[in-house]
Amino acid sequence: GASFVLEEGARVQINGNAKITGNIINILGRIAVTDNSKLTIGSGSNLVLRYIPVSSVILGNNSELIIESEAVLSYGPTTTTDCGIGSKITVQNGGTLRAGEYSKFTSSGSWVGIVAEVGSTISTYSSTIANAEWGINAQAAKVNLIHTYFSDCENGVWLLNCSDYNLNDNYFDGKGTGTGVRVTESTGVLRSNTILNHTAGIVAISCSPLISENYLHDNATCGIALYGYNTYPQLLNPSVSNDELNNRIINNGLTTTGENGSQIFMMYRANAYMNNGYNNIYSGDENSIPVVPCIKTVSDIGVSQQLKSEVSQLVVIPADYNYWGIDEITDVDKSSFFELWRELQKGYSIDYDPYATEAFEPGLPGHIVYSTNEPPTQEEQLLKVAMLLEEKGNFKPSIKKYETIIDKYPDSDEYYVATSRLPQVLAKEEESLEPLFITYDDALASDEITNKKFIKQMKVSTKIKDKKYDEAIIIAEELKAETESEAEKKLCDIEIAICNMMKDAQGVAKNEMDYLLTIDKLVNELTPDEKAQPTDIAEYNIPTESKLFQNYPNPFNPVTQIKFALAKTADVKLSVYNISGQKVAELANGVKNAGYHMIDFDGSRFNSGVYYYTLKVDGKSFTKKMVLTK
Repeated sequence: GASFVLEEGARVQINGNAKITGNIINILGRIAVTDNSKLTIGSGSNLVLRYIPVSSVILGNNSELIIESEAVLSYGPTTTTDCGIGSKITVQNGGTLRAGEYSKFTSSGSWVGIVAEVGSTISTYSSTIANAEWGINAQAAKVNLIHTYFSDCENGVWLLNCSDYNLNDNYFDGKGTGTGVRVTESTGVLRSNTILNHTAGIVAISCSPLISENYLHDNATCGIALYGYNTYPQLLNPSVSNDELNNRIINNGLTTTGENGSQIFMMYRANAYMNNGYNNIYSGDENSIPVVPCIKTVSDIGVSQQLKSEVSQLVVIPADYNYWGIDEITDVDKSSFFELWRELQKGYSIDYDPYATEAFEPGLPGHIVYSTNEPPTQEEQLLKVAMLLEEKGNFKPSIKKYETIIDKYPDSDEYYVATSRLPQVLAKEEESLEPLFITYDDALASDEITNKKFIKQMKVSTKIKDKKYDEAIIIAEELKAETESEAEKKLCDIEIAICNMMKDAQGVAKNEMDYLLTIDKLVNELTPDEKAQPTDIAEYNIPTESKLFQNYPNPFNPVTQIKFALAKTADVKLSVYNISGQKVAELANGVKNAGYHMIDFDGSRFNSGVYYYTLKVDGKSFTKKMVLTK
């Protein structure tokens, strides 16, 4: 029960391992943890760094600051932690870390970051976290991040099985690597964040967060990447009227070295709900063909042709009332905007019309012109009301609205959104999740519901949310046994690892870091290699349709590579034109065999500027834009 007071100028140095049990108040000096040492704030203790510039914590190389259960570490304004290389802060189950205004976690090298274990609490306000491998790595923790600046971190935030979170108005400025925000099995709200200079801005795996009013730009590969059958995020803002700007997803993928460059990338049957989204989604200059696609989808890499033939569902991306960077999208240009994997009635298509013919402007609602005008459907209006009620904390009426959508509009886009959000709202209202499994079983038995794997994956996610981990593992194993794709198996393995991590956290043994490394490895294997050169991408079979790909690199100086696919042997012509429409080069003219072809274009004798390359085959013409910079 004693208190330990550090006056101004005082210094405590920890060599080896030490543990504080009790309270340290009015810390006006410095606490230093030397290299390879640990300082533990014991259970029930309280350590408060007061408002004064000299108050700080110093972590040596490979040192660790541990906050145990029921212990609290609070940072007052302007306090700092200087983090040595390889150091980290660990908040254990029941522990709390609070970082106040202008507090900083900085490092001259690279430190691990803040690890929030199962059951812990992290809260930051107007703080700075710099040079970490993961700024905050939260596993089933309560996370509240507001006005926090993540500077030069390899990765910003990873939320793993963490549904009680608020990421609002944060700024993620990376180092050109990693992910700004990764959410895995973590449905919640990402609002008003700015994310740039990462490989991907937001990555969502097996969850459906609300993504609202964010600004995602200049990320190397994509603004948003989505993976998993029950990944169905909502890119809308239920709390504002129509015509008000929502997300800005702009100029991502311009420096990608792979083929998944896009503003929004979807894989493994993931989808996104963007009806009445009012998002600006484009690359390049306004009113021009996008440098990289607005939306890109691909099939499971490595999936056998036999498995592809068994995929009977056509996934439709609901995306009306958004701006795609141009005032008119013609049939000729459509494939440049939406590069979608599709085979006959399999794969993806997009419902993007009506679309805005001019960009939405921040703070300037109304007076937007659309390609056509169609009023929202009843189910769209009902969904917006349900989400608004949820956002305001009116959970009971929100639950009723979601249930009405599920009952009255089966297999609609709104049906899948309501199904993805309902477990979250029931859990917040502390209502039983058990009735949902009857709904899931009815859906699996119904001929009306086409996306069965979405429902099966929801069963796993809901069992995890209901803390019935053994039952979740059984369902995940059953789903894994049905798959033929290695990627699908990894999705199941991620869920199984989360269950085992949660089970372990309830017992005496604690191996959360081992699970974290395992899950991180699975996630990295699940996502395509964004650094792969086009020539490194395996060709698994003869393409089912002729296609022209985006050149790489783009922009380029002076040589770039152009790739195209031929569904059959054909007479082709590949030409390059300047912005005035004059042909400046002919790269191919003759018969080419079925398959994939790559041709270099050398722009060393041309001026900097915009060029177009056109492939003509079987009476069809495909055109894409490229930029030469010298």
